[in-house]
Amino acid sequence: MADSDGQKLKDCLASLSDGLRTEITRTTNLESTFTTLQAKVTELEQRFTDQVQTLSAAHELKFQHLDTAIQQLDTQIKESHLSVSTQISELTAELRATLTTIRASTPITSPSPPSNDSASSRPCLIPSSPHEPSLTLPPRTTFIIQPPTVAPFFSGKADEKPRPFLVQLLQYTNSSFGWDKEILFQNIGQFLRGNALEWYTQIITSNNPPIHWDVFRTLFLEQFSSPLRLAQLEQEWHKCIQKSDESINDFLVRLRSLWSEHKPHEIERDLVRHLFTKIRPQLVPLIGVLNAPTLENFLTRAREAELIDFSRSKYASSTRSNPVHNTRSNIVCYKCNIPGHLAPQCTRSQFPPYSHNSKN
Repeated sequence: MADSDGQKLKDCLASLSDGLRTEITRTTNLESTFTTLQAKVTELEQRFTDQVQTLSAAHELKFQHLDTAIQQLDTQIKESHLSVSTQISELTAELRATLTTIRASTPITSPSPPSNDSASSRPCLIPSSPHEPSLTLPPRTTFIIQPPTVAPFFSGKADEKPRPFLVQLLQYTNSSFGWDKEILFQNIGQFLRGNALEWYTQIITSNNPPIHWDVFRTLFLEQFSSPLRLAQLEQEWHKCIQKSDESINDFLVRLRSLWSEHKPHEIERDLVRHLFTKIRPQLVPLIGVLNAPTLENFLTRAREAELIDFSRSKYASSTRSNPVHNTRSNIVCYKCNIPGHLAPQCTRSQFPPYSHNSKN
């Protein structure tokens, strides 16, 4: 019996030993596989790093080429703008000289004698001698030259408005000469006077002159936005409210001009918010809350509110001017206690009779 148990124990130990060897072999295989995977991951990481570095170098080189090309294009555009501006000035001077020559060389004409056959007469040149026939000329063509619009100028005084001046000047030069911002920047000196012209001369001859319109515009506004003008703008802004006889369209033009100068960095939503605080108070509840606070939606609702308010004011005025209505409104019916009619004219049911308490 003891031998049998010992044999079983040996068999169990042998089985456990075989299983342990198998697990050790599997563990060794797993470690080998993990090591292989780790080596592959390291290799992939190295390849990825190399590719990223290669792409970064290529992109940096492309960016350098693009930067160089942009600078070259910028230089070419400036030269083209300057050339176009010069050509426009030359053509303008040539056109004016041609018009002056045409006006000076207009021939003297005299009416031809009336004919007996009722033919239409045409102007002709005065003959130099009685034997020379007169030359008939075609009808004269009249050229109407509109007087030029007065260009805006800026002197740098404290009461002048620098921001509206730049906007008006840009619109004027674009409509009159077809200039864009950069061409205007090259020629803006001719629209400056006094202190502003002296300042412009100093900055363009300095070591770091502005080379673009946006840079010049920033420097210009910083230079001529004086504390006095800013204080005036603040005071005008607080006093800018809608008058009782002013329409919403007229008030918007007045407020928007002041808003664009006083608060240039705000957007349309901010303008709508300011309008709610500056229009007549009786219009605010009629406009209500806007689902989309755009200027177009506000104007649509505000115009409707103006019509409603006007109708109410007109009705109230007509009521006050009608004495018959006022007298009738003071009459109170003693049956129903409702003003506006007498008791015989009352159409409501009579009051119920008083209840009498019986006494025993």
